[in-house]
Amino acid sequence: IDSLQIGIGSRIFGVNLEKPRHKLEKNLFFDEVAILRSLPSTISVIIKEKVLVAWVDWENENLLLSNEGILLPHLPPTGVRNLPLISGVKPDSTKIGEVSKNKDLILAKDFLLAFDRREDENFVKNDLKTKISQIVVSVNEGMTIFLTSFNTPVIIGSDNFDVKIEKLSTFLKEMENESKSKFDLLEHIDLRYENQIVVKKKVNKNRVSNEKN
Repeated sequence: IDSLQIGIGSRIFGVNLEKPRHKLEKNLFFDEVAILRSLPSTISVIIKEKVLVAWVDWENENLLLSNEGILLPHLPPTGVRNLPLISGVKPDSTKIGEVSKNKDLILAKDFLLAFDRREDENFVKNDLKTKISQIVVSVNEGMTIFLTSFNTPVIIGSDNFDVKIEKLSTFLKEMENESKSKFDLLEHIDLRYENQIVVKKKVNKNRVSNEKN
C-alpha cells in the first residue's frame, strides 16, 4: 500500500498505478498483482500469493518451494506454518525465483500435490498432509516420510502416489486406537509393494545377544 504513494487529496486519475504495480510484481511470493481504479475515489490492490508446499534443505539453507516448483527465499518460520521439510535433495544450478528442474524436488512436490487431487469426502486429505513433518529423498528408496504423530519411517517410493496415500490413510485409520509405543516397535512401514503394506519390526538386540550366548 505504501508503494502507491498517494497523498491526501490526490485525484484518483492523477495516481500513477504502473510504477507501484511493477514494484509489487518483483516480490517473489506474489503470483499475480492488479491495481484498479473504482469511481469515485477507490483504488484497489489485488494480490494473489504463491502457494507454498514445503521447506527445502538446500545447501544448508532452508528455502521454500511453491506448488509450481519455484524455489523461494527463506521466511521467518512464524510466517509459514504446517509445512514439511524436504531433505536429501542434491542441489543443482536452480536459482531462487526459478522453476526448478531438480528431479528430487519434482518428486517430492508431485507427492504433496497428489493430496490435493483427492476428492473422496471420506478421505481427510488435508489432515494427513499437515501431519507430514519431513520428506527424505534418496536414490534407492525414492522418498521416505516422517509424520508428526510417530517417528517410524514410512517408505513411499517414487510412483503411484494416489494409491500409496490411500494405503497410508487406511493404515493410520486402523491404527488410530493404538498407542505411540506400538509404532516405536516398528523399524519402518513400506508402501512400495502392490496390494499390501509391509511392516518391519525392530530387532530386539538383547534377545539376539542372549540367543548367541
